[in-house]
Amino acid sequence: MTVVERAKDRRLRRLYGLTLQQFLLMLRQQKGLCDICALSFRTKRPNVDHDHKTGRVRGLLCFRCNHRLLGRGLEDPFLHERAAHYLRSKFDGRNLGL
Repeated sequence: MTVVERAKDRRLRRLYGLTLQQFLLMLRQQKGLCDICALSFRTKRPNVDHDHKTGRVRGLLCFRCNHRLLGRGLEDPFLHERAAHYLRSKFDGRNLGL
């Protein structure tokens, strides 16, 4: 293991209780894609998504999905289900009668 790999392993263990080998296995299982939006990590570093209460490591996400979609306490599945329903809705306010 190189110096850089050892440092990354220490960081992953300290922050998430995850080894570098486990991180690389997750990356391989996800085929190098964000687990939510399925965009490639080729040019970006994967973010380790984890539950701040339990410490459970859920997967690897791109910055956008990890920080904007789930960040800021927005980890409630109910909110995401409602958001999905909202986005699928055919409602158009321009069709409301005045």
